[in-house]
Amino acid sequence: MYLNAEQTSFENFQKLYQNFSNIIKFQPKGFVTDHKTIWQHNNTRLLKFPEKNNSPYKSAILFIPSLLNQGYILDIMSGYSLIEFMTQQKEDCFCIDWGEPLSQESEYTIVDYYNKKIIKIIDVLLYCKNYKNLILVGHCFGGILGTITAILNKDHIKGIALIATPFDFSYYAKEIDSHSFLFNYVQQNFTLISSLFINNLFCLLTSFDKKYSKFMHFINSTDYKQRELFMRVEKWSLDNLSMTRGVFKEIINDFIVNNMLIKNKLYLNKININLNALENIPCFYAASHRDTIVPKQSSEYILKYIKHKKINLSNSGHIGMILGKNAKKELWFPLFNWISSLK
Repeated sequence: MYLNAEQTSFENFQKLYQNFSNIIKFQPKGFVTDHKTIWQHNNTRLLKFPEKNNSPYKSAILFIPSLLNQGYILDIMSGYSLIEFMTQQKEDCFCIDWGEPLSQESEYTIVDYYNKKIIKIIDVLLYCKNYKNLILVGHCFGGILGTITAILNKDHIKGIALIATPFDFSYYAKEIDSHSFLFNYVQQNFTLISSLFINNLFCLLTSFDKKYSKFMHFINSTDYKQRELFMRVEKWSLDNLSMTRGVFKEIINDFIVNNMLIKNKLYLNKININLNALENIPCFYAASHRDTIVPKQSSEYILKYIKHKKINLSNSGHIGMILGKNAKKELWFPLFNWISSLK
């Protein structure tokens, strides 16, 4: 019996190794819905997806992905794409594709990303494309960037959707504290924090057992669409963006160690980013009970500041809530219905 168990374990390891090798070789297509670049600053692009509405002076949806991850997770595969779904509902959709930061951007802070990229994109949509106002949809740290943008541009933001967005960073402080030497070393010696290092940070937040069980389920699956989706998502998870040293320092020191956002002590362009300013901005809040990257106790802190809100809870994980088998029912349609209610 021991030999049989050992043999089964070895066979599983062989399968795991082979399929992981296949994922490494797999070449994702990036954004899959038809799109074009309408603005660019260095490697950051504003992507425009097909317009279906064709009426002037309407609202546009601007998707804001995390700075740490590739934005194509929102449009990873036809049939599993939030962006594709929204264009099918005749919404005008745009998405920021952050791209890999250049060496000359290594000291960029959130202020630089806002002043040199985000506000320029807002201007393009409002004044070049003649949209009356914008609905922001932020995922993960993109939700924080969306929150900052909404507070500083209240007259032009019709609503903001926060999907798996962290606000209370105390959850992450113990990881920083236990690896303080490493984080201090990285801050002092690297100008761009490599995507490999960022990927290892996410590994700290995901148990090996959970990752192993996902791979074994994939190996034994006969659903070829699900297998392709798994390959795309796992390849995406290895395709992180590098981070500028300026942003890395801010995330570690201002957000995690000092938790300045929820203490209303964060400033941008000498303006206090006070969460109380969100009081009258309609908000769609989406979180998951099973999210290990952004646990619900981190994201739900924002709810105390928002008066006009739609709360949407999912039973899927951090990524599953966006593109899993229940995503259309648990997130896509509720989000679309909320957006429709703003018009």
